[in-house]
Amino acid sequence: MNTIYRRSNSRGVIWMMLVFTGALFLCSGVYAGVPGMVNYQGRLEQHGAALTTVSPVTMTFKIFVEESDTGGSPIWIESQDVEVAEGMFSVKLGAVNPLDMSLFEDSSREYWLELSIDGETLSPRQRLTSVPFAFNAETLDGYTAAELDQSAHTERTDNPHNVTASQIGAATMADLTWGNLQNIPAEIADGDQTGITTETDPTVLDSVKDGVSWNEISDKPAGFADGIDNDSGGDIKGVSAGTGLTGGGSSGDVTLGIILPLDLTTSTASATEAVIKGSNNGNGYGVYGWSGSNYGVYGYSSSLFGIFGYSNDNAGVGGINGSAGNEGHLGTQNEGVYGKGMLSDSSGVKGEHAETGNTGVLGTNYSGVSGYGKGSANGVYGGNENGNYAYLGGAMYSVYSSAHDSSSFAGYFLGKTTVSGGSFELINSTGENWLSFLRGTNQNAGFAFKEEGAAATQWIFPYFRGWQSDNLIIRDETATPRRDVMTFKAGTGQVGIGTVPETLLHVSAGTSGDAVLLLEADTDNSNEDDQPAVEFRQDGGQVTATVGFSDSTNVLQIKATNGIYIDSGSGAISRSAHTGYYSVSPAAFVKREAGGSYGNYGHAIQNFSADTAFFNAPVNLPQGAQVVKVTCFYFDFNSDEDAFFKLERLAFRPPTASHMAVFRSDDDQRETVVDTIDDAIIDNSSNQYYLSLQLPSDIDFYGAVIEYTTMRIN
Repeated sequence: MNTIYRRSNSRGVIWMMLVFTGALFLCSGVYAGVPGMVNYQGRLEQHGAALTTVSPVTMTFKIFVEESDTGGSPIWIESQDVEVAEGMFSVKLGAVNPLDMSLFEDSSREYWLELSIDGETLSPRQRLTSVPFAFNAETLDGYTAAELDQSAHTERTDNPHNVTASQIGAATMADLTWGNLQNIPAEIADGDQTGITTETDPTVLDSVKDGVSWNEISDKPAGFADGIDNDSGGDIKGVSAGTGLTGGGSSGDVTLGIILPLDLTTSTASATEAVIKGSNNGNGYGVYGWSGSNYGVYGYSSSLFGIFGYSNDNAGVGGINGSAGNEGHLGTQNEGVYGKGMLSDSSGVKGEHAETGNTGVLGTNYSGVSGYGKGSANGVYGGNENGNYAYLGGAMYSVYSSAHDSSSFAGYFLGKTTVSGGSFELINSTGENWLSFLRGTNQNAGFAFKEEGAAATQWIFPYFRGWQSDNLIIRDETATPRRDVMTFKAGTGQVGIGTVPETLLHVSAGTSGDAVLLLEADTDNSNEDDQPAVEFRQDGGQVTATVGFSDSTNVLQIKATNGIYIDSGSGAISRSAHTGYYSVSPAAFVKREAGGSYGNYGHAIQNFSADTAFFNAPVNLPQGAQVVKVTCFYFDFNSDEDAFFKLERLAFRPPTASHMAVFRSDDDQRETVVDTIDDAIIDNSSNQYYLSLQLPSDIDFYGAVIEYTTMRIN
């Protein structure tokens, strides 16, 4: 190649390279024998002379499908450190990153090589063209692809190119059918022997060309020489005993016997086959066995039934023990398994696990079902596909049952149920415990507590009397006459003692006797501050009343938030809440600090100073009064600042101030009302009270009114 690459590097050096070799364009399709590397040589010059001072240099080679000197993505890239001698270098492209022949499959595209030396890209790119070796890759030893096509060999029989059957797609055995054969003689073209009358093979005897007759067969046995087929006459030459048999002989009368015990072993292919099979179309047994001390019939199968029986009307398999009379049936009309034990210690059906020793018994003298589990195993277990299950005789619980959801029941009892000698507990991991009693129409449902051996009259029997109402009733069966002790009225939340309630709590002694409600405290007389009392609440506890002894004097007291009224029959004493108002005028306010410009006109206070002024006024409310509301009057001309009003309580010792109410002015408003009061009860014995005013300029203050309530005896 004579293409010249030139590029000035950052040091002002001009690379000049004369390319002498390099060049490969690989044809698509045939890769066999084509190497994965390409020789590439060139010479580096500087100002027309060979470059002698640079060695080695880093050369980066890239192959593009675009001719443009810039842009595009290379389809192959490789970098090598190349030795340069007198400007000459030689590399093998693909020595680091082998050239994949599939890169050049598309022969319709042009491929261009780009070279960079020490990071400097030379231009223009060089087009890759074919070399003689690549031209040869388009043929195979001079033969073109068309000449090697399978159809080119259909008429050649000498196989000049040693083509194997697998290379040309030889026919398989499945292809060698009568219909695929060609050049078949007309006599046999139809696939049968009809019409074949001429035999030309010289090795075939004339006597058999037209077929072989019986007479043409030689050395026939004497018994068959006459050509007559008959089965009469003659003697059996010998009888041999087969499997499980004894006897036999080669002449005369012979006898066969059965070897006992008879042991027959085989492998049957079908599930319907059997080693021994007996069929009886009458009333007897299909198979019958008897033993004095072991099994009457014994069978073993590795995959199906050891013994299988079938009967239209009776049991498929039946067995009886002669000495005990115990009887067992398999596959009856009503039961899959039926067993009957005849002795007191025998059972109908019993099963035992050989490894664990767990046993299960049906139909014993003591129970219909019995189970015994060892270790952590359960005695009896039962479950349903919906998730309900229960077991008897567990390691922790004698009886355990579980319902899979809230619509199912863990237990259901119909009739009387007794818990004796222990406790009855309800345990539910979800936090809700329910004991449900279902009753029939006009029936009662409930539970009874009874001492073992006691008479029925000693029961305490609570129940639902659904036939009268849906109330829950606790009845005392020991009383004479028996009577309802407590009634919970359905749907109302009302509770009655001795009666059906008409209020939330209704106590009645009935038709005779006193109705006494006893509240008792401090039964050991050790703390006189423990007092019995009845408390009444309303409005979420805002209004209360208490009837009970005082804390230490044991004097009956009646306390109420809004008043007390006592009617003795001969007169009335009432104590009720009365509302009062305490007015605090501007004249009562005193400026807290000296100085500043303000005016106190008795009916109004004005602050003429730019600084906020602070004022206080005393508040004298009656002992025990309850502050209900505070209202402040003002006129606010100041859109930037607000006035603050506070009702303060100051304890005497220690002198600690706290806010009872805090409120502020609002632009263009005339008054502010606060009805949320902290520690609203006035205690003049421990505290003093005052109003605090924080007044900026351009706000006129006209005073305040405190609303309170006190208790008075009427």
